[in-house]
Amino acid sequence: MTLFFQLSFVVATLAAVAVAARLVRQAFRTEATGRPAVAENEALAAGALFGGSMVVTALASGHWRAVDWSDLVLFAAVFGIATAALIELTRNRTAASRAVYVLPVGYGVLAGLTVNGL
Repeated sequence: MTLFFQLSFVVATLAAVAVAARLVRQAFRTEATGRPAVAENEALAAGALFGGSMVVTALASGHWRAVDWSDLVLFAAVFGIATAALIELTRNRTAASRAVYVLPVGYGVLAGLTVNGL
């Protein structure tokens, strides 16, 4: 489980870097056309879902003492940005964009269970 979470974090980090590059490109573009790379409310909501599910799972599984708060914030930010970008990509398909919110919750549970190995 730890290896799966670590590989998922690497993929989410690469997605967050791509989103950051797109945001920089959008900042320097003069015309205001096109959809944004992410919506800030969705990134915050996805990060909060990840962090909340990680904390609850770590409490329930007895791994609470191993929780490092700087890692929690880093993981929540990266998975929040990656999830918000995925939601923006699936914006036209409303059922799919709502189902994407399951990802940060699932990864939060996984992180709460494997927090000792992180």
